[in-house]
Amino acid sequence: MLITYVSNNSGGSWWLKDEDWLALEKAGWRVAWVREKKDDVLGGPDKDGRWLGALAKEASKEFPSPGAAMQEFEEITGENVSDEGCNCCGPPHSFDWEDGYASGAGCGVAFIVLKLCGVIDWSWWWVTCPFWGPLMVVLAVLLVVVVAAVISERFKF
Repeated sequence: MLITYVSNNSGGSWWLKDEDWLALEKAGWRVAWVREKKDDVLGGPDKDGRWLGALAKEASKEFPSPGAAMQEFEEITGENVSDEGCNCCGPPHSFDWEDGYASGAGCGVAFIVLKLCGVIDWSWWWVTCPFWGPLMVVLAVLLVVVVAAVISERFKF
């Protein structure tokens, strides 16, 4: 699945250095260099090929899972994908993906990898929720429908 990393200027500075972007590209990530892309809303790069001082804002690569992408990203850049950033700007690192099927399972796999790597300190109930949570929602809806049917049949006038 294609995983896209998006950098956020959190706290007034970019968290990735020029060397990080170059290392990502060397590892096979497709870096969206600012000099090659014009943002319709925010405009294009300055004369040095940067946008607000950054050489790039995003990169993407095919991975078997989001967890594998996050792990490789951390190994290459030395950054922690769970850094919170500042209160006003939000997290400095975000990862997007579309697997077209069972996206909850993709999140579940990512959560398990993050839990095993010690990145998140959640209960295993929350880590595995993407696997069993949707089933619980369906069962709850079915229970409500059955109870409503029984009540309406019982109090038929």
